[in-house]
Amino acid sequence: MKGQKLLVRRATGADEAGIEEYFREEGLSRPATIEIEFIGKIVGDIVAFAGASPAGEHTLVLESLHVSVRMRRKRVGRGMMKEIERWAHDMGFRRIIFGIESEAQEFFERVGFEQAHGALVKRVGGE
Repeated sequence: MKGQKLLVRRATGADEAGIEEYFREEGLSRPATIEIEFIGKIVGDIVAFAGASPAGEHTLVLESLHVSVRMRRKRVGRGMMKEIERWAHDMGFRRIIFGIESEAQEFFERVGFEQAHGALVKRVGGE
């Protein structure tokens, strides 16, 4: 990723084909029940995907975060989380919750999530 900027934003209808191609190339199924989708792009290519849904007035549940295998360990996941947190704060959410998943737990703890009540939780907006 050196010298290449990661652009993270909410996905739009215009991104549908690119998102489908991303999941096909990664050999994954696209999550079906996600209300809010985010994509991470480098030089026009989707390299990461995240999905979230609101749970109550102040909680955003992060349902998925996937970084392309070829882009892992290049700070793409951190970049995605930084922008998702910024968006969540701007939208009035106070916390992001991610269900504990052994493969990703260490990453989420590194970016500031803490274990609470069987999930990983991060406060946003300076709380």
